[in-house]
Amino acid sequence: MVAGRAGLSFLSFVNPTLRVQRLLLLSNVMALLSILLLGNPLSPVRNELHLMFPGNYLDLGFVRIFLGDIPLLPEDLLLGALIGLLIITIRGEIKMGAAIERMANFVRYLAGATFTLYLFHVPLLYFMSAWLNIDRTSALEIGTMALMVFVFCIFLSYLGERQVAHYRKFFLYLFDRINAMRSLRKGGMVSAR
Repeated sequence: MVAGRAGLSFLSFVNPTLRVQRLLLLSNVMALLSILLLGNPLSPVRNELHLMFPGNYLDLGFVRIFLGDIPLLPEDLLLGALIGLLIITIRGEIKMGAAIERMANFVRYLAGATFTLYLFHVPLLYFMSAWLNIDRTSALEIGTMALMVFVFCIFLSYLGERQVAHYRKFFLYLFDRINAMRSLRKGGMVSAR
């Protein structure tokens, strides 16, 4: 977050020409594609961390600490930095007006599925990887499975997250009916709504 703000203020201060921004954008896209196709250059760091901490545990003698995904941290930081740079540099490529509005509408549409994506992506990944028996060394199969999970989460968002207004209305109606029945049992008057 801080690095993104610093990069944004740096680009605003320097105000690179459109040619420089396009060069940054192209190099960033190429770096991301090379990571996806050739693998992350920081994977030897991950391998060294796995050798240093077998089983992802740090053994302090009196306590064992599970490290979880910490060995993946260098790779994740590199990918996050590249995506942050991509967001900063693409800003100069976007023309104001209709393109921004279209992108904003698309982002709003995707934002309508964020909770569903957060909730279901891991169970769906486990389910689909077991069901489809994918080759974990194939970027094409992994990418296809990730796309399937994303599309399925968008579909699930129509059943849940995007229907919140209808669910709220139903439950408010249900609570009103329950309160009305309680009032009748107590001998009180039912208020009309």
